Amino acid sequence: MLQSPKKSIRKLSQQVGVSYGTAHTALKKCLHLHPYKITAVHDLKPGDSAKRLAYCKWFLDFLDHEGEDILKITFFTDKAYFHLSWYINSQNSHVWCAHNPNVFHESPLHDEKIGIWVGMSCRRIVGPIFFSETLNSQWYCDNIVYPFIVQLKEDEIDKAYFQ
Repeated sequence: MLQSPKKSIRKLSQQVGVSYGTAHTALKKCLHLHPYKITAVHDLKPGDSAKRLAYCKWFLDFLDHEGEDILKITFFTDKAYFHLSWYINSQNSHVWCAHNPNVFHESPLHDEKIGIWVGMSCRRIVGPIFFSETLNSQWYCDNIVYPFIVQLKEDEIDKAYFQ
């Protein structure tokens, strides 16, 4: 199990019967080991990078033709999850190694969590909407898209973009 650097040094010092300072010095100066943070990343599929790049190119081209006013009527949306199960806190979990091992922790696709969704434009924020259900297209339409549309003003319904 991964531990904070201080806990791992304390545990090592207890196991070998030396002081915390001696264990710390041995790890850093004698063994040349350093604590490296673990980076949590989403599991990207092989075609994801090309799709993301294609979208960015399309959007930049779109801005050139439509002008920057398009951003005033574009709603950007995002959702975030508060995980109820174990996850890596990259501020506190480290791996001791001589060279950076670039350690990754892959999280499961569907773990227990509470979600929050929000839509925002230059004009205003719509939401937040909290949810704990597993998302599918029907639930997303019924509980996010349709309530979002109901809250739009008339000019936004005619011209706005939903990102």
